[in-house]
Amino acid sequence: VECISSDVFYLSCGDGLAVYVCRTPGCFRPVGLLVDEGDMKVCSQITTGHSHLQVQVQMIDSQMKFWVVVPHLPHSSRPMADFQGALDSLVESVVGLSDAGHKVVLLGDLPPSLMNPAAAQLSWQLHINRST
Repeated sequence: VECISSDVFYLSCGDGLAVYVCRTPGCFRPVGLLVDEGDMKVCSQITTGHSHLQVQVQMIDSQMKFWVVVPHLPHSSRPMADFQGALDSLVESVVGLSDAGHKVVLLGDLPPSLMNPAAAQLSWQLHINRST
């Protein structure tokens, strides 16, 4: 295990695989990215948002560069303000990269309710009912 910065660690797993792991300010669990170093290399310092990491990688064969963003959004037991902070930070990062003309791949722990407004509303209502 190699410490890259105060909150980012690198672990070579053998067979060309490596894991980059970091702590984010808003997530109690580490967030990680598994990289096949035979196919791609990390081109930038790993940075974090509220509950996500982001890093620019480059494909070795094509030289194509793109940003990988890996969120781990707060669980439903967390306050809604924490969830909103995570979403605001994620949107700011992805939109900022996209507006700057970068290709972005969004990965990670994304609840299905984010993809369906009706399911999101139901999930929020269930959260309110459990809290009261």
